[in-house]
Amino acid sequence: MAGTSEAGAQRAGTDMTESKSPDIDVDQLVAKIRQEVARRRAESRGPAIAAAQLDAGDGVAGARALQAGIGAAEQQARIATLVPDWPDWNGLKRRFGRLVARVVMRLAVFITAQQREFNLAVLALFRDVASGLSQLEAAQRQTQTGLVLLEDGFDRVERRLSERERPLDDRLDRMERFASEAIERLQNEVASRNARTDDVERKVLALQTDLIVYERRLERLLEEARRRLPAPLDAGQLQVLAEEATQAFNGFYAALEDQFRGSREDIKSRARVYVPIIKEVGPGAVLDLGSGRGEWLEVLRDEGVSARGVDVNRPMVEACCARGFDVVEGDALVHLRGLPDASLAAVSGMHLIEHLPFEKLIVLFDEAVRVLRPGGVAIFETPNPANLIVGSCNFYQDPTHQRPIPAPLAQYLAEARGLCRVRILPLHPCSESFRLRGSELAERVSEHLYGPQDYAVVGYRA
Repeated sequence: MAGTSEAGAQRAGTDMTESKSPDIDVDQLVAKIRQEVARRRAESRGPAIAAAQLDAGDGVAGARALQAGIGAAEQQARIATLVPDWPDWNGLKRRFGRLVARVVMRLAVFITAQQREFNLAVLALFRDVASGLSQLEAAQRQTQTGLVLLEDGFDRVERRLSERERPLDDRLDRMERFASEAIERLQNEVASRNARTDDVERKVLALQTDLIVYERRLERLLEEARRRLPAPLDAGQLQVLAEEATQAFNGFYAALEDQFRGSREDIKSRARVYVPIIKEVGPGAVLDLGSGRGEWLEVLRDEGVSARGVDVNRPMVEACCARGFDVVEGDALVHLRGLPDASLAAVSGMHLIEHLPFEKLIVLFDEAVRVLRPGGVAIFETPNPANLIVGSCNFYQDPTHQRPIPAPLAQYLAEARGLCRVRILPLHPCSESFRLRGSELAERVSEHLYGPQDYAVVGYRA
């Protein structure tokens, strides 16, 4: 019991003594923390090189000073818990003083408890702040080091780019000079070729003129030969002379077709509309009357359909044969008459029937029906006179045309001469940009001016 009383008195004396000691100066500690934070913020906002050159020891010393201040404050935080030693007092007086101090501390414990808890909480908070500042300082040093390295890297990259830009600029200058020289040479070459092309065109025109003159001279020689021969010419000789005189015109007509008919690709594109009709009747030979330049024959060959042609124009026949087509020179009606009955799957004539007189047109339909097998098809395409521009103007661009054939007339002739399931296919209308809009009258006028420029009469043998 005596030891317990002595310990209690010791604690009470300590409480009494500590109650008289000064409290922790919180404002001073907060001021130090704020100064340290402000200093570090100023350092972090500076240039990377300047920040890297700061003495790292200053920051460490500031953190250490803060830790030392917190340690000193901890010694004063526990108010009324330790009894002072009082070394100047003698034994009895010291023992009596310590006993009185313990009693006083026991009495003051209720007064100083909250102060001690507050002091300890503040110190714990300051320790956390000091630890955070230390970590922040370490991260700042790493960041500053990284910034220095990064800036050094940027300097090296910039130097390398500068070193490489110079030869690249030189190469670009050389390429620009080369391109400029190449363009100038190309322009000179184009100008030279244009001059040569103009010269060639002039020579071609001169040759065409000479050809016309020579053709006319040949006709005169043939006429003079017929007059001067002592004996009358037989039928064969007259036919040969007539054919030779005709061939002089055929060369001109081939050039006329090239001028007004359209390109081969255009005609082939238009002719493909008939491919499903041909394939519908099944396998079998197709005969194209008046095969011309052979566009339709080429489409059929591309589709794997067996086809041959006949035409009176020798230059066109020779051109088709040169392309590998099976084409013979001759009159279409004469050729049809020489074929056996029901020997063809299809008979076609692209822009043929408008060249024939009416009597021969009837014969053409009759012979077509005869040579077609049952189910075979006949296809004849011709300009559409219902289009007023075609009927009044474009039709007459070919001087060998006889007369326009209205679609109802062509359908009637086909049906009257033995074809069945006859129908009219309107073809090749003008571009929609030409058509008139806004009223029924405008639509009707537009149909007659810009409607189908061609049509095809299609019929089958029963």
